[in-house]
Amino acid sequence: MTQVVEEWVFDVRDRAAYAAEHVHGGIGVEPGEQLGARVAALLPEGGRFVLAGSDAGEIGRAAGQLEAYGLRPERVVVGPPAPGTALATYPRATFRDLSRARRERGETDLLGWDDEPFLPVVVLDVRETAEFAAGHLRGAVHVPLYELPDHIRQRVAALPETQPKGVLGRLRAAFRGRRLPPPGARTRVWVHCADGSRASVAAGVLERSGYEVTCLDDDLAAAATTGVVRLTSSF
Repeated sequence: MTQVVEEWVFDVRDRAAYAAEHVHGGIGVEPGEQLGARVAALLPEGGRFVLAGSDAGEIGRAAGQLEAYGLRPERVVVGPPAPGTALATYPRATFRDLSRARRERGETDLLGWDDEPFLPVVVLDVRETAEFAAGHLRGAVHVPLYELPDHIRQRVAALPETQPKGVLGRLRAAFRGRRLPPPGARTRVWVHCADGSRASVAAGVLERSGYEVTCLDDDLAAAATTGVVRLTSSF
């Protein structure tokens, strides 16, 4: 079973720097008006956390925004991680990259949840329910950002039950129920929101739980307007 990282590290650098290299298990949360709400929603009750960033001023601004929510870091880490610290990285991509990946079908005789050729790509939409209903990518799994930790815990708990069904069986069942496959299902989760900011946070949550992840750091409305992707409002 995939080992879930227990320590909570919130990295307040910009999301491009975070994606390029970060402490394994850390979650990127850019400073701004949503910082406090995001940390409060993701941190378990009573949980302690570390605040990491590239310079003291950056961390100080973030700490001030968290203070308004009654959140105080156990400690802060300024600058590069200590030698020997496990590091991680994940790719950032565009919706054009996603369209290309979905066309690369290595197993065309298999069927996915919607009876189209099976694709070893899971698309996760972490926008709010109203946003998803107004228009989303066909076949996307929908889990709002703030519900993602609980959703993943449910998938991890389901591992003993789903493991005997095999990789493809687990993926098909996940698609039909519009759920994520459990960690370790040997597939890649492409996560997106409206503009990449929430997707970056979600990518960290997924990665710390054992998922292979690609962050779609792109504008969904612009991609739909230019015809790169098509949206549907039907569930």
